[in-house]
Amino acid sequence: MASQPDDIAIIGMACVLPGAKDRDVFWENILAKRCFIQDGPAEWAQGTFDETAPEPERIYTRKVGLLGSLAEFDPVEFGVVPNAIPSTEPDHFLALKLAAAALKDAGYGDRAFDRTTAGVILGRGATPNRASANGFQTGMAVDQTMELLKKLLPEMDEATREQVRQGLKDSLPTLVPEAAPGLVANVAVGRIANRLDLQGPSYLIDAACSSTLIAVELAMKELRSGQSRMMLAGGVQASMPPQVYMLFCKLNALSRDAIRPFDVNANGTILSEGAGFLVLKRLADAQADGDTIYAVLKAAGIASDGRAQGLLTPRLEGEMLAVQRAYGPANIDPATVGLVEAHGTGIPIGDQTEVAALRGTFGGDGATVPTHAIGSVKSMIGHCIPAAGVASLIKTALALHYKILPPTLCGEVNPALGLEGSSFYVNTETRPWIHPSNAEPRRAGINAFGFGGINAHLVLEEYPETPAEQSSGFTWPTELFALSAETPEALAASADEIRTELVRRPDASLAGLSQHLAAAPSLGCRLAIIASGTDDLVAKLENAAGKIRDGKRRRLQNRSGIYFDLNASAAPEGKVAFLFPGQGSQYQNMLADLCLAFPEFRHEFDMSDAAFTGFWDVLPSQYAWPPPTCLKPETAKMLADKFLSIDVATETMFTAGVAMFRLLSSFGLRCDIMTGHSTGEYTSLAASGAVDATGDDERVALKRKLNAIYHEVNTAENLPRGSLLTVGAVDPEALALEVARFDGRIHVAMDNCPHQKVLFGQPEDITVLAERLRTLGGLCQQLPFNYAYHTSLLEPMRETLLRYYEELPITAPVFPLFSCASLSFFPAEAGAIRELAASQWFSSVRFREAILHLYENENVRTFVEVGPSNHLTSFIEDTLRKKEFLAVASNERTRPGLEQLQRLLGQLWCRGTAVDFAPLFRHRAITPFAEPPPKKVSRTSRVLEVYMPIMSLDDDIVRDVRAQVGLGKPPVASGAPRPT
Repeated sequence: MASQPDDIAIIGMACVLPGAKDRDVFWENILAKRCFIQDGPAEWAQGTFDETAPEPERIYTRKVGLLGSLAEFDPVEFGVVPNAIPSTEPDHFLALKLAAAALKDAGYGDRAFDRTTAGVILGRGATPNRASANGFQTGMAVDQTMELLKKLLPEMDEATREQVRQGLKDSLPTLVPEAAPGLVANVAVGRIANRLDLQGPSYLIDAACSSTLIAVELAMKELRSGQSRMMLAGGVQASMPPQVYMLFCKLNALSRDAIRPFDVNANGTILSEGAGFLVLKRLADAQADGDTIYAVLKAAGIASDGRAQGLLTPRLEGEMLAVQRAYGPANIDPATVGLVEAHGTGIPIGDQTEVAALRGTFGGDGATVPTHAIGSVKSMIGHCIPAAGVASLIKTALALHYKILPPTLCGEVNPALGLEGSSFYVNTETRPWIHPSNAEPRRAGINAFGFGGINAHLVLEEYPETPAEQSSGFTWPTELFALSAETPEALAASADEIRTELVRRPDASLAGLSQHLAAAPSLGCRLAIIASGTDDLVAKLENAAGKIRDGKRRRLQNRSGIYFDLNASAAPEGKVAFLFPGQGSQYQNMLADLCLAFPEFRHEFDMSDAAFTGFWDVLPSQYAWPPPTCLKPETAKMLADKFLSIDVATETMFTAGVAMFRLLSSFGLRCDIMTGHSTGEYTSLAASGAVDATGDDERVALKRKLNAIYHEVNTAENLPRGSLLTVGAVDPEALALEVARFDGRIHVAMDNCPHQKVLFGQPEDITVLAERLRTLGGLCQQLPFNYAYHTSLLEPMRETLLRYYEELPITAPVFPLFSCASLSFFPAEAGAIRELAASQWFSSVRFREAILHLYENENVRTFVEVGPSNHLTSFIEDTLRKKEFLAVASNERTRPGLEQLQRLLGQLWCRGTAVDFAPLFRHRAITPFAEPPPKKVSRTSRVLEVYMPIMSLDDDIVRDVRAQVGLGKPPVASGAPRPT
């Protein structure tokens, strides 16, 4: 990507947020849709909680997002005097720790850089915190309390008063001289500059909820001016005390249960703690320095509301102005933005104003399918006020980096937002970010609208030159564990050893164990287990070891995900065939997790969208993965119906089949023969090498040519039309007799297996036939297609079809390619290949006969279905029942795609097939399974105290005071009568 002079690169990130000790855990939590809003403990509420909240000093909710033990800091590591910690603002230390972590993430922990041109800007609010409260209590509240006691209890002598004064002071953190800087807010950045030796600008800003975004905007200006070469920008809210909640409760702005932006049940926001930093450079400098680039900052827009209806009421015009100022001067079309991380506080009036501002700026209302995903990470972690922006920035930068649309928590979208029919939808699922490979880069926007009317919007862009080997950032729900040994006894013993180790170390990395086992040599006795967690794996290891020891079976494969073969050292039995399914196997939201886990898999769908950008109003990926919300019912139905149409279905199946073939090939899987079912034959032509198109541009052109064939044939005036009927559970001979009754008007379009046929005829004949077959116990279903493909009725279109095949770059296939139309192998000569490929259109699909031929005449014993669903696998099982074979699908509708892929690899490996397991780990950051070294426990590291200090007296002093003024012993119960 050619960098622009104003482009700014994000090269480092670090954070601590509710439920997330670091950036990677934060991202995992988002993709897993985990929520970390919970009831604050009693020590946090400090007696302020009252559901009725009748007084200003009470709060009606304890729901909050707290850091708890994650707010950890080691003062010795950063040269901080330990005794200064208790009475210093915790923001100082959390910000310092994360600034250093962000620099380390950027690669500058130990690497030299010009520190004279590196600065720091921190967004931080002026809310009460532990240090400021302690300063007030020590310097004022103690004295005021003593004055009140003097008036209330004049009989108290001076010695007792001094005892009380000292007791109150002792209950508070000690104000040591070293803590003095920690009472001054702006020293937080001074401390960072001092400890990290940064000599560029360092200052603090407070722009309420917009603080982080404006800190980043100021850092961008600093870098663009040329005066700084590196800037750290971030936000911090280390403490969220109930005293802040009191204000929001008085405004009735807090939810009593959950924070749900854009939800019909949204009833307020929930506040939280958190902090984070970004490391920024000019893009050209980052490229020159070889830095990791997570995303690119393109533009920023800032605006105030001006004279709004109220000081704290959001103003539509002000929010729109900030968004417009981001896109307009940068000449970026908002239509190119695929994701908007919204301010999204869950306060209904705020969310409605924000959505109206976006719709007014982005336009696009009335689009067939919404194209802008909108979400808010606040739904999971709450509102960190000045640090909210850094959570949004890190989430969005990682979304661009990993090409994933992250989810937001929203049950039912509020219809009052007017999103249905707009260009926006609330993204509630973790989804692959499919984007045309020939279009402008993926882009995202981030909103922040602060109390008092200060608004900010940032525009980010992906950095497309990210190495292909990068981690996907996606946590896998299951793992594959491949064990092998020389003998069954040794295999069972190995399973026992691993089980024992897992019981001893239940927190060990399962991905690390999977990788460790996969790296071992593949011996003759093999066991493969697919497990979802430690407990699942322990149980399956015990089960498998028992079955291996009982000696009753040589092989095992069961639905739970346990496979073994105790004689896999012999060469795999027979040949391997890859089978490519055709139209009818596709289903919406198919293969999504494979796109998330394997960037190269997703790229195939990027190319598919590229092929039809400018040709189709709705792109293939929008049919395959429709927006999860905000679709009009008629739009949702249109997408589902069109997904079954010949042009969309064949393109989607072609892309899915090629993507799956390339993925399986990356595991070293090879086949001896290929064949395709119906339109799957075109996938097999490409996969076998018969269609010579290797580069992206050539493959895009091929897609368009193939689609032109479908469009031309499907719209031809002389295309015969009628009805297609799937028939199952009818005896083949009885079915043949019933079809014969129609004197040739019923055609067998597909002979899939002994107990399933697809028939074509005119609607009236199909209706009568279906009724007759149902009386025989048949299962009949009319298909949503009306064309006469795979019947002789289409033969008059032979010349039209051949004309299009003449345009395809045909050559001899690399893999032997078997035709389900001719029941023979494709020839090597290009013209003959074209003739046979064209004839497939007007020939019955003889899949049952093809499978029998491959089994009986070609010695095929392993059949691998390559593409969505497992229809062909079911057909094979019906056709070859009671014979020795293995039929396994690469995908099943009822199972996650990654799990089914692992099952396929495990079964093939157990049968003796050579499998390279490396791609399972290539795009993942994996903790090794090896015994970890003893954890170095820092004796100086501590959890920061962030709760407000409580001024109190111990029982001895209370007893002495009461005795001195003649009140006697304290009452034993709160209900006891007051002494006189």
